[in-house]
Amino acid sequence: MSNTLQRFLTSHNVNYEVITHPYSETSMASAQTAHVPVERMVKAVVLKDEKGYVIAAIPSTNHLNLREINQALKRQLSLASEEELCELFGDCSAGAIPAVGEAFGMPTIWDEQLAYEPDFYLEGGDHQELVHISHYDFMEMMKSCPHGTFSAHN
Repeated sequence: MSNTLQRFLTSHNVNYEVITHPYSETSMASAQTAHVPVERMVKAVVLKDEKGYVIAAIPSTNHLNLREINQALKRQLSLASEEELCELFGDCSAGAIPAVGEAFGMPTIWDEQLAYEPDFYLEGGDHQELVHISHYDFMEMMKSCPHGTFSAHN
């Protein structure tokens, strides 16, 4: 698990459980190999523009609608490159970014579809651990973050 994420969760008194699973490359595959409901898996999409970076936290079963998120934030965001992700998330493996931007000093916007799930699973920063968080704790972490509907089911 990412030390940065672990410190953030601990310092914010977030109760969490680490779930170990066989190596997997994607959030959907992580949910499947960990035997957790894929609709409760939250993936991070890292976006950028001239103002900086933003993490969009969306259900792993969805695709981000970039036009919608740009309208919501009044920005011109695009996807961050793999090289940028390696620099921004030094203690995370590529493709295993936790969907908690504040832990890494960047804002998060979350999709309102997440509000209906009883609990959540996030990438832990590697390809073999998920972080299980209650609905209450996730919503507490996101309470000051903007939200909207900007993703759609695959």
